[in-house]
Amino acid sequence: MKKKNIQVILLLSSCVLIWGSSFILMKNILLVYSPMQVGALRLFFASCVLLPLAISYLLRNNYKKYPILHMIISGLCGSMIPAFLFPLAQTQISSSTSGALNSLTPLFTLLLGTLFFQIKISFTRLLGVLIGLIGAFSILLLGEVESGKNYNLGFGIFAILATLLYAINVNFVNKYLLHISSLELASISLSFSLIPTTMYLLYSDFLDLTYCHPLAGRAILSAFILGVLGTALASFLFYNLLRLSSPVFASSVTYLIPVVALAWGIYYGEWINIYQIVGSLLILVGVWLVNK
Repeated sequence: MKKKNIQVILLLSSCVLIWGSSFILMKNILLVYSPMQVGALRLFFASCVLLPLAISYLLRNNYKKYPILHMIISGLCGSMIPAFLFPLAQTQISSSTSGALNSLTPLFTLLLGTLFFQIKISFTRLLGVLIGLIGAFSILLLGEVESGKNYNLGFGIFAILATLLYAINVNFVNKYLLHISSLELASISLSFSLIPTTMYLLYSDFLDLTYCHPLAGRAILSAFILGVLGTALASFLFYNLLRLSSPVFASSVTYLIPVVALAWGIYYGEWINIYQIVGSLLILVGVWLVNK
């Protein structure tokens, strides 16, 4: 097997394991903090780790080398806004369902690439997009209802919107930012979130909850892992994957994310039914057709 292929497989597997585990981590943090605080904590820890690298790059190189506006847009679409959307969705839908919906990313990547980034689409790919969308809505409309829990299915739209932003970022990076190294892109684009997230946490009831809630220590540890591994490291790995492959293939990291999310959901006793399994399979069939 070629060295490049081995690198791609390792990058893909790492992203799958890290991002597939992020949904159950968010569930743990939501036991203590609000969805906005979950997103802010995730970005705070990620930016703390990446800020020294960002400063080093900006001081070492002429800052004019970097298309700062493009990098901020990438950071917003690829990490910052989804960091708030997924916890918000998980206040009303299960972590396994949220992970399943995340696999819509390659379908949106193809649609947006076709409409705005000159990616060609065939009938097979279009069929894959439609099948994937049917799978996603079957999870929402049938799977969660059958679970017997009082879910607000409308909150699934927040997870779907996050995957749309991921797809925008994949196409955007592929067109405008491939000349920037993966570590430079990840560190600079995410470091801008440090000041606003810090201010928000300080002016919210975050400190009071941390001091009083018995599960705060576990939640903070989960947020640290989510920020450092699920955002900072995963962003670096994903940009490397995008550099070595193609936009649609790189976004297909979400093929196996539902499997990992589903496994964590089963481990923590979440209700899994046939509609969720069939819906997830339909999404995977759709994504397979997109890349066929």
